[in-house]
Order: sequence, then structure tokens, then C-alpha cells
Amino acid sequence: MKKVALALLLFTLSFLLYKDFFPEGETAVLGIAIIVFLTYCLSHYKLGKSTKHSKEKKQVISQLFLTIYLVLLIFVFTIFKGKSSVGISFDNIFFWLVLMITIIELITRWRKVSTSVHARKTA
Repeated sequence: MKKVALALLLFTLSFLLYKDFFPEGETAVLGIAIIVFLTYCLSHYKLGKSTKHSKEKKQVISQLFLTIYLVLLIFVFTIFKGKSSVGISFDNIFFWLVLMITIIELITRWRKVSTSVHARKTA
């Protein structure tokens, strides 16, 4: 069930981003093929790995995974000459600002989770 939910989430986000970058449906077959391929590969890679981490650590890893996936998708759509109608692009300073805030938040949460896991192991 988790694989289906993750694949559905990734496909929905990918499709919405695709419609933003290609509102007229240009390269529709290629775009849909890329979305399906990336969704399939990444959802199976993510859920195929069996990890024995705490719930908090899994959440941080999932957030990192989703962030990388979305940036990768924006990169691929930009390569195929897509242009976001709402302004999501690597030229936009707000994109980099949001990405930087996300990375800082991920690093902070990772350190917090890692120190709490390490403290539990030594106790």
C-alpha cells in the first residue's frame, strides 16, 4: 500500500509540474513517459530499501528524497525546453531561497535526529 501511495503522490506532483512547464501539452508523450519512468524508478528505489531507522529519521530521508526528485524533475523539464508558467525555474531567486531554507531545515533535523539516536545508543 505504501508503494502505491508514494507512486500516486509522485505521479500527481510530476503531472502538475509537467502541466505547468508544458501547458499546451507539447511533447506530451515524451513528458508522460519521463514522469512514469521517474515515478516508477524512484518509488521502487525508495521503498525497496529496508532501513531500520527511527520514524523521525525516515521522515527526514523522505523529505530529502522528495526535494531531490522535484529539483531533478524541474531540471529535466527545463532541458526539454519547458518554461514554467508560474515562475519555477533555476533563474528565479525565490526558488533558490526556498531550496536553501529546505536544505538548512533538513540539515538541522538530521543533526537533531542523529544526536538523539546516538544518545539512546550510549545510554
